Parts: sequence; C-alpha cells; structure tokens
Amino acid sequence: MEAYLISFTSPNYPVIDRQVILDFLNTQPIIKNWLAVMPHAILVATESSIKDVSKILTERFPHNLT
Repeated sequence: MEAYLISFTSPNYPVIDRQVILDFLNTQPIIKNWLAVMPHAILVATESSIKDVSKILTERFPHNLT
C-alpha cells in the first residue's frame, strides 16, 4: 500500500470543489482510503501507482486539472 499526496488547483473555470473530488474518489475501487489534509490537498492510499491515480482523475476532470 502506498500513500500519495494529491494537490490540485483548477486553472480553468469552473473551479472544482474539493467535495466533488472526494465524492469521485469514494467511487473508485483503486482508492482504498483518503484524507483531506488541506483545502487543495488530499492524501490517498492505494495499491496502484500514482500514474493510475492521475489517470482516473484526469479522465474524470479533463478540463479542470493539469
């Protein structure tokens, strides 16, 4: 199991609300747990690689995350 810090901002409007990302993470089987540590940072626990985590986030939010 690995833990990764995901920090996010939204350079494009509309700005993504953290709760929207958390709700999405709750539906993803590769995310075993998460902890919202700051307004724009989430720790995620996963057995997958950071590339896999990044992929699901950018697929879900393609116009808001870079």
